[in-house]
Amino acid sequence: MSHRRIGITLLFVVALLAVLVAPVAAQGNEPGKLVVGGQYTLAEGQQLDGDLGVIGGQATIEDGATVNGDVMVAGGTLTVAGRIDGDIAVFGGSVTLERTAQVTGDLVTFGGS
Repeated sequence: MSHRRIGITLLFVVALLAVLVAPVAAQGNEPGKLVVGGQYTLAEGQQLDGDLGVIGGQATIEDGATVNGDVMVAGGTLTVAGRIDGDIAVFGGSVTLERTAQVTGDLVTFGGS
């Protein structure tokens, strides 16, 4: 692959991540969670009202926990045993849906699993 093509591809990925992360980061007073390179667990009985963004980190939604928003994973991992009332988008990361997982929206992967 030529250097020009690699540069264009990298620029596209960075722009795509910026577009996807901006709504999560710009929530201001609205609840939500952005995980960058760390770990996050939404425990049984807990509820997250807002979007969840995971960049190069790990997130776990336990059975009995609920995310009321969309989830974006970029280069990280997501394990869902609870409920997500929204969409999941995975970019170069991975998502595991346990048998108890419930997702009311779409699950889309780009270079992820």
